[in-house]
Amino acid sequence: MNLRAKLFPALVAACVALLVLLCLAQYRRSLRAAEESLRADTGWRAARLARGVEAELRERSDDLARQAAAPTWGGLYRATPADGRPPPQLATYGARALVGDFFAAQRGLCAALTLVRGADGKPLARFEPSQSEAAGVRVVAGELLPSRAVVDEQRLTPDQSKTRATLARTGSVAVVAPVPLGGEAEGTPTSAALVAELKTDALVARAAERLAGGDATIARDAFALDRAGRILYHTNPALKFQNATGATPQLAAVAAEMNAGRAGARPFDGADGARWLAAYEPVRGLDLSVAVAANETAATAGARRAGRAYLALALLIALAAVGLVLVRERRAARRIERVARAAQAVAAGNLDERLEVGAHDRTRAIAESFNLMTDRLREHLHRESENRQFQAFMRLSAMLTHDLKNAITGLSMLVSNMERQFHREEFRADAVSSLREATDKLRALVARLNKPVETLSGEYRRVLDPVDLVPVIRRVVEEARVRSQFHEIEARLPDSLEAAVDADRVERVVENLVINALEAMGKNAGRLMVEAGREGAGEIFIAVADTGPGMSQEFVRAKLFQPFSTTKTQGLGLGLYTCREVVEGHGGRIEVGAGRGRRPRAAAAALLGSGSRA
Repeated sequence: MNLRAKLFPALVAACVALLVLLCLAQYRRSLRAAEESLRADTGWRAARLARGVEAELRERSDDLARQAAAPTWGGLYRATPADGRPPPQLATYGARALVGDFFAAQRGLCAALTLVRGADGKPLARFEPSQSEAAGVRVVAGELLPSRAVVDEQRLTPDQSKTRATLARTGSVAVVAPVPLGGEAEGTPTSAALVAELKTDALVARAAERLAGGDATIARDAFALDRAGRILYHTNPALKFQNATGATPQLAAVAAEMNAGRAGARPFDGADGARWLAAYEPVRGLDLSVAVAANETAATAGARRAGRAYLALALLIALAAVGLVLVRERRAARRIERVARAAQAVAAGNLDERLEVGAHDRTRAIAESFNLMTDRLREHLHRESENRQFQAFMRLSAMLTHDLKNAITGLSMLVSNMERQFHREEFRADAVSSLREATDKLRALVARLNKPVETLSGEYRRVLDPVDLVPVIRRVVEEARVRSQFHEIEARLPDSLEAAVDADRVERVVENLVINALEAMGKNAGRLMVEAGREGAGEIFIAVADTGPGMSQEFVRAKLFQPFSTTKTQGLGLGLYTCREVVEGHGGRIEVGAGRGRRPRAAAAALLGSGSRA
């Protein structure tokens, strides 16, 4: 199978996967939008339900305050005997008819209306709705009021006209309004009050009626819990007055939040197996929380169906596209195979291969480009062969020229010192020795011209015998002292320093570093330090330092070891490049520290393997 045939299925699979991923992303986006919309709608409905209950309670409080202001209640209270017994002939004062009108106006919200004495909360008369009694009111005199504890705890004053509390036993809300009797000082406890017991479920139901509307396909439940976790209202009447956790275990987490008086929203699994979302909100001023639950599964059903439809459509489009591309691919594969066979022939070395196609072939442009490529490839290979031969010659010439320059530089320094030191017998002896060594080096350099095939790296990777480098380094130092009499040259060498290296090549590295250091100090008297020893595990080091002007950090980082890069006005820039080749050929490394000032600086430090790495 060729490369094109391998890539095509992968490309098709990638396109199909991308299309599927896009559909899945759109599906998740739509689903998330539906969920967020449902959460916002449910939270809005819960908040509206809570505010609706509060509004209903305020309206009932206002109605009770208007009822308590009627003169009938003052007259009824004043007719009460001094011993606190219920007043006789309630109907005489029109109380029954007045209460009947109040009950009718509340439309089933009020469970009872009681006249109490404000000083001790003692009930004087209690009125309850009744279909069989006159005016639809049943009168109960002297009966203990279920909300007595509430009244006892609140000393009623004229400005406490809307005091209310939840009645735990009956699931009602007590609304209290003082009965003005006249002649009472402001801020003093009132003598009488009306207590209306409002049905909590009816209050919530009245507020829930205002939430009608919305998507009819989404099932919604509204319910209210008191702080004890009891259901005071539910869309399903069968759950009323039951413990929420026991009757609806799936609402345990929601009920815990509502019992704590917090607002928020939580998902839960319904009894029908669907996923629901409940938003809850506390009712201000009451130990009561209301909630609205919506069927999340039904709310997101449309988004789920649309997502599945998009995915199916994407797969159909992908399959159709794959079919069309396969047909075109088969037609083009035969043409491409001819080009591939020709390319294989060229790759095998047959640069005379030609690709012939018809005038109307769709691969004609490829064939012409292929033939032009093979022609230019032949020309390029011919020129590349010539360039490699020329570069090899130039590299060898440059390195030999560098070695020749170093030898000439040493002779030049020797000659320069002869003019001043030749009268000294010791100097003449050293000079003769230096001339002999320089002659030997030039003779060895000429010998290398007869072996151009031996590369620099090839020479350094031979297995060598251990050599003591101390005499080699001392010889270079002594030659430097002969060549430069006005520089202070110091050597710190151990008694012995053996390593498996090519002594001649290492000597040239040290010599090159020393010559560079002397040239760096120039005609200014300076100090040259040569040091050697062992470092680390199985390595030796040779360090050369001088007090020359130094090099910039940028030059050291970017150009120092590059061939033909130098800071000197004269030179080829091959010295440190050659040194690095020699050191790395011995399995070591060369490090340079550049500094400025009169203190000795590290010109170069070469670390060589002890022999096992050479």
